[in-house]
Amino acid sequence: MIIFIHIPKTAGTSMRKIIEKQYTIRQIRSFYAGYEDAYNKLKGTPNSRLSSVKWVQGHFQFGLHEVLPQPAQYIAMLRHPVDRVISFYYFLRESPRHPLNKKAMSLTLKEFIMCEDSDIQSQIYNLQTKMISGDGTPSLEKAKKNIEQHFLMVGITERFNESMAVMRKKLGWNVPYNYKHNVTRRRPKMEQVPAEIRKLIEQKNEIDFQLYEYGKALLQKEINSLK
Repeated sequence: MIIFIHIPKTAGTSMRKIIEKQYTIRQIRSFYAGYEDAYNKLKGTPNSRLSSVKWVQGHFQFGLHEVLPQPAQYIAMLRHPVDRVISFYYFLRESPRHPLNKKAMSLTLKEFIMCEDSDIQSQIYNLQTKMISGDGTPSLEKAKKNIEQHFLMVGITERFNESMAVMRKKLGWNVPYNYKHNVTRRRPKMEQVPAEIRKLIEQKNEIDFQLYEYGKALLQKEINSLK
C-alpha cells in the first residue's frame, strides 16, 4: 500500500488525477479532513475491506501506516517553500468555498504572511516538514528519518515530470507527461513578488528549505538511476 501525503499546493491535485487512472475506486481511499479523521476511519474499517486498498491519499501528516493491517510506504511532493506559500495565498483567493477565502480576500500577500491567525500560520509556517515529521512540529531530523525509513520516494513539484518518471518505474504506472491540474492561474511568478515579502516567507520556512534541498538531492539520485 502507498500512502500519499498531499501537502497543499505541491501539485497534489495533478497527482490525484494520475492516481485515478492507475487504480480502481475500490483501491483508493481519500481523506481530506485531517489526520484524526483519516486515522479513525481507517481504524474503523475491517481488515477484509482494506486488503484491496492500494493507495491512501489526503491532507494528513505522517503516521497512518500504524493503523493499517498491511505494510505501507509513503510518497510526498515537496515544493520551493516561498513559491508554495505564494501559490497558497492566491489559491485561497480563487476558492470561494475554502474556509480561509474571506480572510485571504481581505488581506494583501504581505498582510497574509504577517497575520497572526493560527489557521493561516499553520498553513504557511514550515508546513512541509511538519506534515512529514508526523508529530505536529517541524522537526527536520524526524522528517529525514521518516523519509529514510518509510518513504518509497519524494517528488519535487518543480521537477514534476521527472518525479512522475521515477514513480512510473517504481510502481509500474502508465503516466502521461505534462499532466498538471489545479494550477493557480491568477498569481505572479515568484520572482515578481517583492524581495521584502519573499524574505518574510523565507524566515517562516527555514526548516522547509532544508527539507526541500534534501528532497531535491534524493530525487536527483533517483533520476540518475533511470539513465
